Amino acid sequence: LNRVDADLGKDTDVFASLNYVGNTMDFNNGTSASPRWGTADMYLVTPVVGLSHGLSSSVDLSGQVAYSLWDNEASAEQNIFWEPEAHTTWRMNDQQTVMAGGDYRWNEFERSKVPTHDQDAHGIFLQHEWNPQKEFSTMAALRYDKVEGVDAAWSPKLSAMYLPWDAVRARASIGRGFHAP
Repeated sequence: LNRVDADLGKDTDVFASLNYVGNTMDFNNGTSASPRWGTADMYLVTPVVGLSHGLSSSVDLSGQVAYSLWDNEASAEQNIFWEPEAHTTWRMNDQQTVMAGGDYRWNEFERSKVPTHDQDAHGIFLQHEWNPQKEFSTMAALRYDKVEGVDAAWSPKLSAMYLPWDAVRARASIGRGFHAP
Protein backbone atom coordinates (compact mmCIF):
# COMPACT_ATOMS: atom_id res chain seq x y z
CA LEU A 1 0.00 0.00 0.00
CA ASN A 2 1.65 3.22 -1.04
CA ARG A 3 -0.79 6.02 -0.18
CA VAL A 4 -4.51 6.48 0.31
CA ASP A 5 -6.10 9.94 0.41
CA ALA A 6 -9.61 10.77 1.64
CA ASP A 7 -11.60 13.99 1.53
CA LEU A 8 -13.53 14.44 4.79
CA GLY A 9 -15.28 17.60 3.70
CA LYS A 10 -14.60 20.79 1.84
CA ASP A 11 -11.77 21.81 4.18
CA THR A 12 -10.30 18.55 5.54
CA ASP A 13 -8.19 15.85 3.90
CA VAL A 14 -6.51 12.82 5.47
CA PHE A 15 -3.94 10.40 4.13
CA ALA A 16 -2.27 7.18 5.16
CA SER A 17 0.59 5.24 3.70
CA LEU A 18 2.35 2.01 4.50
CA ASN A 19 5.69 0.94 3.11
CA TYR A 20 7.24 -2.46 3.78
CA VAL A 21 10.53 -3.87 2.57
CA GLY A 22 11.62 -7.37 3.51
CA ASN A 23 14.77 -9.24 2.61
CA THR A 24 16.50 -12.53 3.38
CA MET A 25 20.23 -12.72 2.94
CA ASP A 26 22.78 -15.51 3.00
CA PHE A 27 25.89 -14.83 5.05
CA ASN A 28 29.02 -16.54 6.32
CA ASN A 29 29.08 -16.48 10.12
CA GLY A 30 32.44 -18.27 10.23
CA THR A 31 35.74 -17.76 8.43
CA SER A 32 36.80 -18.30 4.83
CA ALA A 33 38.65 -21.50 5.90
CA SER A 34 35.72 -22.78 7.95
CA PRO A 35 32.50 -21.22 6.63
CA ARG A 36 29.23 -21.50 8.53
CA TRP A 37 26.55 -20.38 6.12
CA GLY A 38 23.24 -19.11 7.39
CA THR A 39 20.36 -16.86 6.45
CA ALA A 40 19.03 -13.78 8.14
CA ASP A 41 15.82 -11.86 7.69
CA MET A 42 15.49 -8.10 7.81
CA TYR A 43 12.60 -5.77 7.25
CA LEU A 44 11.59 -2.12 7.33
CA VAL A 45 8.02 -1.00 8.09
CA THR A 46 7.01 2.66 7.77
CA PRO A 47 3.37 3.68 8.29
CA VAL A 48 2.43 7.38 8.09
CA VAL A 49 -0.91 9.12 8.79
CA GLY A 50 -1.64 12.79 8.21
CA LEU A 51 -4.28 15.48 8.16
CA SER A 52 -4.70 18.82 6.40
CA HIS A 53 -7.42 21.26 7.41
CA GLY A 54 -8.25 24.66 5.96
CA LEU A 55 -8.93 26.98 8.87
CA SER A 56 -9.93 29.76 6.47
CA SER A 57 -9.46 30.67 2.80
CA SER A 58 -5.91 31.83 3.59
CA VAL A 59 -4.76 29.57 6.47
CA ASP A 60 -4.13 25.80 6.43
CA LEU A 61 -3.04 23.53 9.26
CA SER A 62 -1.29 20.23 8.47
CA GLY A 63 0.22 17.45 10.51
CA GLN A 64 1.41 13.90 10.28
CA VAL A 65 2.81 11.11 12.42
CA ALA A 66 5.35 8.68 11.03
CA TYR A 67 6.62 5.48 12.61
CA SER A 68 9.54 3.44 11.35
CA LEU A 69 10.79 0.02 12.45
CA TRP A 70 13.97 -1.53 11.05
CA ASP A 71 14.71 -5.06 12.27
CA ASN A 72 17.83 -6.98 11.18
CA GLU A 73 18.19 -10.55 12.41
CA ALA A 74 21.86 -10.90 11.35
CA SER A 75 23.13 -8.16 13.69
CA ALA A 76 20.26 -8.37 16.20
CA GLU A 77 19.63 -4.74 15.30
CA GLN A 78 16.40 -2.87 15.81
CA ASN A 79 15.87 0.82 15.09
CA ILE A 80 12.58 2.55 15.98
CA PHE A 81 11.54 6.12 15.10
CA TRP A 82 8.44 8.15 16.05
CA GLU A 83 8.15 11.44 14.16
CA PRO A 84 5.12 13.71 14.66
CA GLU A 85 5.17 17.09 12.88
CA ALA A 86 2.79 19.98 12.30
CA HIS A 87 2.86 23.22 10.31
CA THR A 88 0.60 26.05 9.29
CA THR A 89 0.55 28.00 6.04
CA TRP A 90 -0.75 31.56 5.82
CA ARG A 91 -1.25 33.02 2.34
CA MET A 92 -1.10 36.72 3.21
CA ASN A 93 -1.92 37.79 -0.34
CA ASP A 94 -1.11 36.75 -3.92
CA GLN A 95 2.54 37.63 -3.40
CA GLN A 96 3.39 36.47 0.14
CA THR A 97 3.14 33.20 2.05
CA VAL A 98 4.33 32.46 5.58
CA MET A 99 4.85 28.94 6.95
CA ALA A 100 5.65 27.93 10.52
CA GLY A 101 5.84 24.58 12.21
CA GLY A 102 7.62 22.09 14.35
CA ASP A 103 8.57 18.46 14.65
CA TYR A 104 9.66 15.95 17.26
CA ARG A 105 11.69 12.79 16.78
CA TRP A 106 12.24 9.91 19.15
CA ASN A 107 14.70 7.19 18.18
CA GLU A 108 15.58 3.95 19.95
CA PHE A 109 18.52 1.93 18.67
CA GLU A 110 19.38 -1.59 19.83
CA ARG A 111 22.12 -3.87 18.54
CA SER A 112 23.92 -6.92 19.86
CA LYS A 113 27.01 -5.99 21.89
CA VAL A 114 25.90 -2.31 21.95
CA PRO A 115 23.82 -0.91 24.80
CA THR A 116 20.29 0.23 23.89
CA HIS A 117 20.26 3.95 23.18
CA ASP A 118 17.41 6.36 22.71
CA GLN A 119 17.45 10.00 21.63
CA ASP A 120 14.97 12.88 21.55
CA ALA A 121 15.09 15.73 19.05
CA HIS A 122 12.80 18.63 18.21
CA GLY A 123 12.81 21.53 15.81
CA ILE A 124 10.81 24.58 14.81
CA PHE A 125 10.88 26.66 11.63
CA LEU A 126 9.61 29.89 10.10
CA GLN A 127 9.63 30.60 6.35
CA HIS A 128 8.53 33.60 4.28
CA GLU A 129 8.08 33.47 0.50
CA TRP A 130 7.67 36.67 -1.50
CA ASN A 131 6.80 36.79 -5.21
CA PRO A 132 6.85 40.47 -6.17
CA GLN A 133 6.61 39.62 -9.89
CA LYS A 134 5.67 36.54 -11.91
CA GLU A 135 9.33 36.07 -12.96
CA PHE A 136 10.98 36.67 -9.57
CA SER A 137 10.59 35.09 -6.13
CA THR A 138 12.49 35.13 -2.84
CA MET A 139 12.45 32.99 0.27
CA ALA A 140 13.85 33.51 3.77
CA ALA A 141 13.77 30.78 6.40
CA LEU A 142 15.06 30.06 9.88
CA ARG A 143 15.10 26.68 11.65
CA TYR A 144 16.03 25.75 15.22
CA ASP A 145 17.02 22.17 16.10
CA LYS A 146 17.78 20.65 19.49
CA VAL A 147 18.98 17.06 19.73
CA GLU A 148 19.56 15.38 23.08
CA GLY A 149 23.27 15.42 23.92
CA VAL A 150 24.12 17.90 21.11
CA ASP A 151 24.30 21.71 21.14
CA ALA A 152 21.26 23.47 19.66
CA ALA A 153 21.63 24.70 16.09
CA TRP A 154 20.14 27.61 14.14
CA SER A 155 19.90 27.17 10.37
CA PRO A 156 19.15 30.29 8.29
CA LYS A 157 18.50 30.23 4.54
CA LEU A 158 17.97 32.88 1.83
CA SER A 159 17.17 32.16 -1.79
CA ALA A 160 16.01 33.92 -4.93
CA MET A 161 14.75 32.60 -8.25
CA TYR A 162 14.44 34.34 -11.62
CA LEU A 163 12.39 32.83 -14.50
CA PRO A 164 13.07 34.89 -17.63
CA TRP A 165 11.35 32.25 -19.85
CA ASP A 166 9.27 29.14 -19.15
CA ALA A 167 12.17 26.78 -19.90
CA VAL A 168 14.88 28.79 -18.08
CA ARG A 169 15.27 29.39 -14.38
CA ALA A 170 18.16 30.84 -12.39
CA ARG A 171 18.37 30.23 -8.67
CA ALA A 172 20.73 31.46 -5.98
CA SER A 173 20.70 30.19 -2.43
CA ILE A 174 22.78 30.54 0.71
CA GLY A 175 22.18 28.81 3.98
CA ARG A 176 23.42 26.71 6.80
CA GLY A 177 22.21 23.19 7.52
CA PHE A 178 22.26 20.89 10.53
CA HIS A 179 22.45 17.11 10.62
CA ALA A 180 22.25 15.32 13.95
CA PRO A 181 25.08 12.88 14.66
